[in-house]
Amino acid sequence: MIVLSATESKVTSLSEFAISVSSLDEVVYPVTIQCHDVLIHILEVTKVEGKRLREYFVTVMLERNGRKTRAFTIPCRDVKDLVTKLRIEVLRYRVFSRLGFLR
Repeated sequence: MIVLSATESKVTSLSEFAISVSSLDEVVYPVTIQCHDVLIHILEVTKVEGKRLREYFVTVMLERNGRKTRAFTIPCRDVKDLVTKLRIEVLRYRVFSRLGFLR
């Protein structure tokens, strides 16, 4: 498994993360992932089980050019859902930072 902690110098890519992790139960956080020029810091993974549904709340923080966002939570069902939502958040963050909305 290629999950790296934030204390290590290496950073895994988002596609490597999606391939190497089969379940969010396996993630040893904090983890740093790179997508384009944005670093994604996974700070915490909380598992919530209902009667029929298993859901995860993943707390993440984005970083680009030394600027960090506040920690925010992404609800997801599995690794594939998390990767899709992380790509959307990274795209949104890059657009907002290029338009000058982030300071």
